[in-house]
Amino acid sequence: MPRRPPPTALRLIDGPLPARGKSKFTLPSIPRPTFHPPSTVARGPVPRSREVTSVITANAVTSPQSQPSHLPIPSPVSTGRASPSPSLQSSKLTRGPWDHSRSISVPFDVESVLAPPKRVAVSSGSVQ
Repeated sequence: MPRRPPPTALRLIDGPLPARGKSKFTLPSIPRPTFHPPSTVARGPVPRSREVTSVITANAVTSPQSQPSHLPIPSPVSTGRASPSPSLQSSKLTRGPWDHSRSISVPFDVESVLAPPKRVAVSSGSVQ
């Protein structure tokens, strides 16, 4: 009586046999749920809207009274939002996906949870 082959994770391809250089086996995959719509892949990054830089006229440059001390010139990589003040900008930091240090704050007293360490007795004699 012939023995059956051992179980394998590979599955035979349904349909006609593939070409000689192609594999007859495929790795198993989890079937997609029927109630989910097919996923669509984005075709690339969405381009940002660029701001138009303001052009300063020659009259404004020559007169020092009309020239402000700080001219905001937006960069082409800016998102279009200007920060209202530098102090607000420095307080908001961008955290990475790995930094969860300040995402949840739980106020508690450490000394009520952990007891302080007790004194240790040290012997100056040799241990046998």
